[in-house]
Amino acid sequence: MFVADAPPAAVTPVVEPEFATCNGETISRIDVYRYAPAARGLRAGERQATDPSARGRRLDNADTDVIRAYLRIREDAPCLEQNRADSERLIRRLPFVASAAITPVADGNGRVRIRVDVVNEFPLVVGGGLRGLKLDEIRLGTLDFQERGTTLIGSLQRGDAYRDGIGAHYGQPGFLGGPRDLTVSGAFAPLGGHARLTLVQPLLAEAQANAFLLQLSTAERYDNVYRNTAETAAARVQRSAYQFGVLQRIGRPGRGLIGIAGLAMLGSYTEADRNLVFVTDSGLQPVTDTTLDAHYGVFQSHHVAALVGLRALRFRRAGRFDALRAEQDIAQGAELTLVFGPGIGPDRDDLIASGLYLGAGTPRSFVSLQANFEGRIRQALGDGTWRFGVGHVHLTWFRLRSERRTSTLTLQGSVLEGHPLPSQLTMRDVEGGLLGYGESQRAGGQRIVARAEDRWLVTGSAARFDLAVGTFADVGQLWARDVPFGVDSPLMSSVGVSLYGAYPSGGRRVYRVDLGVPLSRGPGDRALVLRFSTFDRIIGRSREPRDVRTTRFETGPATAIRW
Repeated sequence: MFVADAPPAAVTPVVEPEFATCNGETISRIDVYRYAPAARGLRAGERQATDPSARGRRLDNADTDVIRAYLRIREDAPCLEQNRADSERLIRRLPFVASAAITPVADGNGRVRIRVDVVNEFPLVVGGGLRGLKLDEIRLGTLDFQERGTTLIGSLQRGDAYRDGIGAHYGQPGFLGGPRDLTVSGAFAPLGGHARLTLVQPLLAEAQANAFLLQLSTAERYDNVYRNTAETAAARVQRSAYQFGVLQRIGRPGRGLIGIAGLAMLGSYTEADRNLVFVTDSGLQPVTDTTLDAHYGVFQSHHVAALVGLRALRFRRAGRFDALRAEQDIAQGAELTLVFGPGIGPDRDDLIASGLYLGAGTPRSFVSLQANFEGRIRQALGDGTWRFGVGHVHLTWFRLRSERRTSTLTLQGSVLEGHPLPSQLTMRDVEGGLLGYGESQRAGGQRIVARAEDRWLVTGSAARFDLAVGTFADVGQLWARDVPFGVDSPLMSSVGVSLYGAYPSGGRRVYRVDLGVPLSRGPGDRALVLRFSTFDRIIGRSREPRDVRTTRFETGPATAIRW
């Protein structure tokens, strides 16, 4: 899959002769300016003050609804620095925004005017995939339809022996004028399909009083099953789920620590075929293999779940961690959530889930830890034994060694135990595996991967684009646990060099080319690997690997806790 899009450069606060601060002054009005993507961007405040063409387009109120929905400041209300900083951070998380600055300007008599400057993300989304030399899939869309912040993406996929695929995705932040995200997506794939509706008002800031989540989903898919030395097969899986949850802040904001309490109804239905198939160019072919016969079938669960949590986070801006020059919001402090839900219905089990975040450091050296666990305990047996569990831990250390050099150390661990679906962890996963093992047939239920990376900026601050080079070394291992066809792998590792780019200079999306050599090859592993990728990780928590995310059953209100 390739995605062609180009973000604009970062924006800095406007330099005006009567610059003010937010110290309780009354806000007289709020002006919103939007800027088209530009190669030179708005990095120089002096240019904004002297060049009229750089000042952007001031929007009418009707055109600013999606931006105003995430502002924690209001006209005729006191201007508080924490609310100003939170507003700036929340606007930066919108998918159509590349960067934002909120500047108070003195307006006389103890009043301030708020100027909101927003640089647009390059809105066009173009993607696709090739099978051999033929175009297999195409994706077209926009992140900012009619400049309302609306995401619209359509896709077509060639089916050959199967039906042709068609899909659509709609997303609207600021739904109904509040900090709510509405997402509707669906697809008829050549094999299977999905439909999903999500309406969420996430908990984004300490001063926010409440949040909620409504989600409905159904999917039919064919998951690959890797069988070590045998040919890859597939298992048909059906999944449906629902969840509705509400959250409430406990305690007064501004004291550094708040509590979170929530309640949710959630449930799921899954069915995995015991018969494996080969997905071939001429159609589905049966596989003579009885490995799944005694392990999988129908699983359903329904829970009334309660959540309790504590959050003590402060946000700071840092640069050159995940991106080349773009700034990102880093969270210092701690957050802990616990979810418990007794089971209801015929197939009863108790839901237990937890989440932990720790972050500490400075804009030059920062360490963060994220850990998430979800499990079920059997009720029917009355002995409190585990039914299944999914866990993931992610530890990262960023260090700016010089004005051009960034070092990153990462340690990730994932585990599956007793899962009701034929799920596996592999080194093939782009986010959780190792470069050079994209064709590996090894799979397991536990994976640990460590990465070390050094990156050097090549271009200077005056360049129209950012370019960097780097080196990396990865090492990891799999353990069988109880997943189908699981094996204990030898220690696997790879080394290589990378080329990074961002356009324009200060862009948040990074384009990356890796050339790697796997050092311990097995059957199917290549001697030299070239990989193209693009990513945007400068807002929010680190993402779990895809093969972990797809095994999770939704854990209700915890999903609505975001940054």
